[in-house]
Amino acid sequence: MSKRVLIGFAAFIVIMIVDKLIMPIPDLVALILEAICVVLIVTGAIKARKAGFTTEKDPRATVDYDPEKQEPVIRSSICTGEKAAGFKDKESGKFTEVMLIKSPEDERLFMEIYKLDEVKTEY
Repeated sequence: MSKRVLIGFAAFIVIMIVDKLIMPIPDLVALILEAICVVLIVTGAIKARKAGFTTEKDPRATVDYDPEKQEPVIRSSICTGEKAAGFKDKESGKFTEVMLIKSPEDERLFMEIYKLDEVKTEY
């Protein structure tokens, strides 16, 4: 989660605790403070989404992908035409297969799961 979202949630919780347990906050003041918290949460979420930052891993992802150390690749057999999508280690060249590609939809799914813009094909 982004810092802005965390601050928004924390501030909202503090406001609720103060209002309910310590001393009542006037309705208008509470409404304004809660609106500020909501704005922090929403703008933080939008900013994180635009940056492509997500803290939750796609549950369909079976292999951890590190763009610093790996590159996405589709390996295609010259003889059979069989395709497999996965990640190739930039240093060692080791290929880790993630899924079999049977159709263009499978390729799009692979790109969606790992949030990729393009994948090169190796033969």
